This record gives sequence, C-alpha cells and structure tokens, in this order.
Amino acid sequence: MAVEVKLVAHPVGRAGMILLGLTRRIIPGSFLQEMVETGTMESRNRAIPDDSTARYIMHELLHPTPYADVNAVLHDFLRSIQAILGKHLRGMYLSGSLALGDFDPRSSDLDLVVVTDDALSHDLFVALQEMHARFDTSGSPWAAKVDAVYIPQDALRHSAPTLEHYPQIEWPGALFLGPLESGWIFQCSLLREHGIVLAGPDPRALIDPIDADEMRRAVGTIPLMWLEQAHHDPSWLVWLRQRREQAFVVLTLCRLLYTLDSGAVTSKPAAARWAEKVLGPRWSGLIERSRAGQVEGGETPEGDVNDTVALLQQTVDRFRQWSTSPADPHQS
Repeated sequence: MAVEVKLVAHPVGRAGMILLGLTRRIIPGSFLQEMVETGTMESRNRAIPDDSTARYIMHELLHPTPYADVNAVLHDFLRSIQAILGKHLRGMYLSGSLALGDFDPRSSDLDLVVVTDDALSHDLFVALQEMHARFDTSGSPWAAKVDAVYIPQDALRHSAPTLEHYPQIEWPGALFLGPLESGWIFQCSLLREHGIVLAGPDPRALIDPIDADEMRRAVGTIPLMWLEQAHHDPSWLVWLRQRREQAFVVLTLCRLLYTLDSGAVTSKPAAARWAEKVLGPRWSGLIERSRAGQVEGGETPEGDVNDTVALLQQTVDRFRQWSTSPADPHQS
C-alpha cells in the first residue's frame, strides 16, 4: 500500500536548514517506503532524523516548485551562492508569483531573496555579479529573468526600507548596489507569509509581524509617483504605451487596491480577479486586456492608455479617502 510522507527539514552545509513541507507519495517496495517503515524517516508532519541517509534523500527530493526547469535553476543558484558566500549565507528564499501559487511561465520571473549575516564585501559582490552574468549568457530559458536581492538579516528584520545600498538584480539588468524599492514592505510581507525556503530558517523567524495599516499606508507611494509622471513627464507616457509596461501598471494597481482593502498581499492574477469583481464593469475590460497584454506585448491602444491613467487617479483617490478615515478601507 502506498503511503505519503511530508518532508519537513534537514541541515545542509553552512546554510542552516532546508525546509520543504512537500507531500510525496511513496511507491510500495521502494527504498523510501522501507525508510518510513523502519523509522529512518517518519511520516506526515514529523521531522526527518539528522543522518546522512536522510540528508541524501532530502537532497534528491528537493523540488520546491512544480516546474522541473525552474527547480534546476534554483538548485544551481543555491549551490553557486553557497560556494561564494560560504559562512555568510543565512538563508535563500523563493518569493513572487511562485510563492503565491500564480506562476505563469510565459510572463513570470523568478524572485529570490538571499539573506546574509552582514553587509557583503566588495569581493563577494563582484563574485556574485560575475555569477549572475554567467547565468544571463548561459542559454537558459530563465536567463535575464531572475530578480534577486541580497540583504543582511538585521536589515530584513524590519520592513521599512532604508537608504542603505544592497546587491540586487532586476532583469534584464546586471547585479547592482542600490536602495530597496519603495514597495519593500509588500515584498517583506509576501516573504514572511508565503516565501518558499530553499535554505535557512522559516522567514517568520527573520521578519517581524507587519501591521495591516502599515501596509495600507505604503499603498500610496507608487501610484502617487506614477500620477505625477503621467501629468508632467511625457517619457512616462511613452513607456506606458508599451503593452507589457501598461499591463504591469494596471495589475500593480489592482494589487495595491487589494492591499488597501485587505491589509494583505496577493498575486497579480488574484488581484486582477478580485478587482474585476469589486471595481465593477467600468474597469473589467481594461483589466482583462491588461492580463492578456502581459504575454502578447505590442503597443497599448490610446483608449487603454487613457483608462490606465484614470485607474491610476482612482487608486490615488481611494488611498486619500482611506488616509482621511483609516478605519474604513472599503470606501468607494
């Protein structure tokens, strides 16, 4: 009779723990079933003993996503980053759409957060920069589609961004040193609540709880900046006329409106589905076309450019309404 085991945790090298939380069906008569039956591996939500056999089996079954090619990339990155950072690596986590369960191989990227013991030296930064550059010319279908940030564990503890500069990469660019993005609090919340552990402790052990109203207060930063650019920077409208960029703006606005309503984060597809229901027919067509535009590309029709700016204004108005009466995020 087949059994199921839930692989939980095991130590790996200097990086600490690899946590999986994945249920595996074990074939009758297999080596893994023998391990379960003899007590070498325990079933369901019990931890795997710390021995060399368990570590070997865990390594062989490290499948953090349903996508084999993505798993291969993640394994390669983990090995490479471990080799470069050594004792300085505290954890590596998968974030973004893969963590939220709304990954689309046609349009999504791979979002990584790497936690270090302290700020990295120049030599380590250069080594990481060279590693990412090699990957971007490797011919992998995920080349130039990896976003990553390397952040010290003390800086990760609190969700408010600082003026410090950290190594990060936003495809298709190279690894650079820069401040955290203005929406960093949303990334922290996503990582804390949904992040997939590739190495290191549970992210809840690294990030303090984030207050829902703190999340809502952060909603206004991006749409206020975009609205200013829409009115005073013609180059921003040129950028918006690229269909994929316009889709990014609309779906980001859906996510921000969802956060304003709920005090939580969700994926772009989930936020779009929510917005189509909550915002009503005035915006449903724009949202639907924007979802398709993520993949199709091309030029944004002028009507959709105008409607996107109107949705931007709507988002700013809702944020300002909430700001004057924060107890009621559902104001229209």
